[in-house]
Amino acid sequence: MHTNIDFKSVAEFIINPILISSPIFFDNVVVKEIIDFKIEFINTAFKKQYKSEILEEHFYSEYSHLFPVEQDWISVSAEVWATGQKQELIKFNSEKNTWSKIYMTRMAGGFILVTLDDITNEKQIELELKKQNVKLLELADKLTLSTKKLKKLAYSDHLTGLKNKLYFKERIKSHITKNPNGVFGVLILDLDNLKRINSAFGRQSGDEIIKHSAEVLTLFQHSGIEIFRLGDDEFLILVLNLEEKVTMLTIGDTIVETLSNENIRASGGIAIYPSDSTDIVDLIKFADIAASNSKMGSRQNITFFRTYMQEKILSEINIETKMTTALKTNKFQLFFQPQYNTADNSLRGFEALLRWYDDNLGWINPETFIPIAEESLKIIPLGNWIIETALSTLKKWQMEFNFNGIMSINVSPIQIKQNFFVDQLSDQIKSMGIHPDSIEIEITEGVMIENLDYACSIIQQIKTLGVRISLDDFGTGYATFSYLQNLPLDTLKIDRTFIDKMKSTDSIETDIIGSIVSMMNKRHITTVAEGVETAEQMALLKSINCTTVQGFLKGKPMPQSRCEELFTGMSSPVRTGENKKGDQLSFVLRQ
Repeated sequence: MHTNIDFKSVAEFIINPILISSPIFFDNVVVKEIIDFKIEFINTAFKKQYKSEILEEHFYSEYSHLFPVEQDWISVSAEVWATGQKQELIKFNSEKNTWSKIYMTRMAGGFILVTLDDITNEKQIELELKKQNVKLLELADKLTLSTKKLKKLAYSDHLTGLKNKLYFKERIKSHITKNPNGVFGVLILDLDNLKRINSAFGRQSGDEIIKHSAEVLTLFQHSGIEIFRLGDDEFLILVLNLEEKVTMLTIGDTIVETLSNENIRASGGIAIYPSDSTDIVDLIKFADIAASNSKMGSRQNITFFRTYMQEKILSEINIETKMTTALKTNKFQLFFQPQYNTADNSLRGFEALLRWYDDNLGWINPETFIPIAEESLKIIPLGNWIIETALSTLKKWQMEFNFNGIMSINVSPIQIKQNFFVDQLSDQIKSMGIHPDSIEIEITEGVMIENLDYACSIIQQIKTLGVRISLDDFGTGYATFSYLQNLPLDTLKIDRTFIDKMKSTDSIETDIIGSIVSMMNKRHITTVAEGVETAEQMALLKSINCTTVQGFLKGKPMPQSRCEELFTGMSSPVRTGENKKGDQLSFVLRQ
């Protein structure tokens, strides 16, 4: 039997250890009996936990010494295979002093899926309780008092005094046992921007917000509503005896509004038992997925869990998996969009733009895969490839076409904050033999969000190399103007959302852009208008003395070969690119 290749590739990136096995049968006339299981696949996390103790293509029976007799994997897996009912086992690793909860589930195709969940913390609390209970037996006169203290320690959050996740699980198990046909809702509330607050003002400030949030939430607690703290910036609101789903939304909106009145921003997600899931772990996970979906929108919003949200996560996992392969097989490409000086229509330079064509998914929008690359930290090797490729292209153009323009390169906030970034950039420039003044690093407001002073320090180090600094997407952030006074900028790129609204010389948008350009000109900072598509926009930008334009009117993103045709006069910069199969590709992936 063979596991599905796509499932393997996805399972490799699941944090929990996973093992997939298939049954080995002994056939005789009377009965078809399972006598063993063959290990078909184990993911990286499983290999790390068991090292070389357990291997693929081997059998359970070879590892019986690793499992207690009362938890024989063969018999338990056989029961799961026969009944289809999930089973749970508990295993203690004496070598590492860790506990694992083992879930065994029958998969489609007759496989057994074994998933390990680290429950060391919960077990340590449990063992600590047992140790304390032994002492309490010796101190009978303090038994009642000490037991209460221990339970409070085990089931309470030390910062807020609220019940914790461990207690929530026990509470729900008890409730379901007493009300097997009951309906209840779980609302996970996620405080917005708490990580930024911790970075900017210190952990103590963040803790004060958490404690104040707990005080506000406690006001909503009564016999039908219970409040828990899950940890970090998350709270859980349990609504029992739920008659209508809309009640959850009403409660959630009221809580968010009340917190907002206290200057606390929060977003939330809702999952309903049993319609969304009867598994408590899944119920929490689904509510968390819905909360994350809320945070990606307008924030301060409450969202019900929907199946498509989970499908979206699986899609992101698929893209992340493909990204790994694409990095190894050089599937990424750099396209280059020209920038022109408005004064004399001369070529200022190019912005290097990342493109990715997948044989199955086609052209993947950077707005889709870049956030995934940043979340998974794959943006670091990918960003390094972008810089290397852009610099080598620049060097080639300088040598072969006497190109004396600027190569503008986008750098992710994740990448630029790496300790080695500046040194690595310096080495790359030196190895290429390129004058640093022909290189422009484009940053976004995201670089400054968590710690402005640190960001300014890094940017100043880049400036010390002689490299230009450009602030991209100006006009889309909430505090961008304040950055202009602190950042050592060479270039300011005005976002296309501003340019799109320019209609006439007396429009508000034209006045705003004109003021920005005037301010930048006085500081000798180059202004680049992005997304210029019409002659009318071009005329307005020239009238307010905008330095540079970039957009479809003057030139579309082009592969390296098309740029080189442009240098020799063989091609037009406004000609649409072509993909590798020869089909026309009209880029909607605009700047």
